[in-house]
Amino acid sequence: MPKLLLHIGMPKTGSTAIQNTLSAHGKLLRHYGCIYPEFCKNHGNFLIPAFEPEGHAGAAQRMREMLTDEAELLVERLVSIVQENKEANFILSGENFAPMSEVGAFQLFEFLRSLFEEIRIIGFVRPPVSLVHSLAQEQIQNMGFGYNWLEDGRLYLPYKRDLEKWNNIGSDVFQLRIFSRQALTRGCAVASLLAFAGLPAGCYEKMIVEQSNQALSMLATELICVANEDYPPRKADKYNPARAKRLSTVLCRVAGSGCPKFHAPEPFVRRTISASKGEIKWVENLLGETLSAFDKEPPPDVPRFKAAVSDARRFELAALVKAVNDELLLAQRV
Repeated sequence: MPKLLLHIGMPKTGSTAIQNTLSAHGKLLRHYGCIYPEFCKNHGNFLIPAFEPEGHAGAAQRMREMLTDEAELLVERLVSIVQENKEANFILSGENFAPMSEVGAFQLFEFLRSLFEEIRIIGFVRPPVSLVHSLAQEQIQNMGFGYNWLEDGRLYLPYKRDLEKWNNIGSDVFQLRIFSRQALTRGCAVASLLAFAGLPAGCYEKMIVEQSNQALSMLATELICVANEDYPPRKADKYNPARAKRLSTVLCRVAGSGCPKFHAPEPFVRRTISASKGEIKWVENLLGETLSAFDKEPPPDVPRFKAAVSDARRFELAALVKAVNDELLLAQRV
C-alpha cells in the first residue's frame, strides 16, 4: 500500500504556495515516485465537505455548503488514483484541515488510514507577532474590517484549538515545523515539505516556487480601511457587487509599490498576544522551542499603521476610493 504525507496548514504558513507549486510540477514529482493529485490544488476543498459533520462553524462548514454535491465524486477519484498507484508516495494538502472539528478530523484520518499503509501529518506554525501582522492584513482585505477594529479590537491565535486534535490523533505521526526563514529548509515552506517527504534536494531545485500572497502596502491598507467603512461588502439592506473583491484588488494595485509595508499598530499586537498567551504556551511546549526566538518585530524606524486618521487625510482617501468604486460600478453596467 502507498504512503501519505498529510499537510494540514495552519493558515498563513505558505500553504497556497505549496499547493500551487506541487500541482504545477506533478510530472516532476512522479519522476521521484511521489504523487500530488492535481485535479484539485487544495485537497481540503473536497475532503473537508466529505468528512466534516454538518453544523460545524467556520470555514469548514462554508466549504461543506459550497461543495457537498461535488465532494463525493472527488473522493472517489482520489481513491481510484491511490488504488492505481500502490507503490507511490502521496502528498495531500489543505490549510483548512487544521481547524476541522475533532470528529471531522478523526473521520478523515480513519478514511485515509484505509487507503495508506503509513500516514505522517505535518503542520507549520507561524510565530505570534508575525502571525498577527499577516492575519490583520487578511482580515482587513477580505473580511471588511476598518480603522475601528484596529483601534479597539484584537485577534485570536488558535494554535491549540486547531492543532491539539491532530496531536491527539497520533503524536507519533504528527510533527510541527516553525514557519520562519531561519527555521525552514532553504527558508522556504515548499523545500521544507519536500524534505520532510523524503524527496531529494534535486527535486526542489527543478521547481519554480509559485508565491501567492503579497504584503499590503501602508497606503493600500489605508484605502481598504476607508472602503470597508464607506462601502461595506454587504449590508442588511444593500449589496454592492463592485465592492466584493474587485475594489480591494484595484486599490492594492493603485497603492502597491514604492510604499512602506503594512505593520499592525503596536497596541493591537500587544492585545492579541496577551489574549493568546495560553495558546502560545501550548504550542511552544509541543515544539520544545520558544516561538519568540523566531519572531521579528519591525525595527523602530519602520512606520506602524495608525488606527486613527485625521479628517483631512480621511477625506483624501475617501475621494480616491469613491472614484475607483464609481468606475467599477460604471464598468459593470456597460
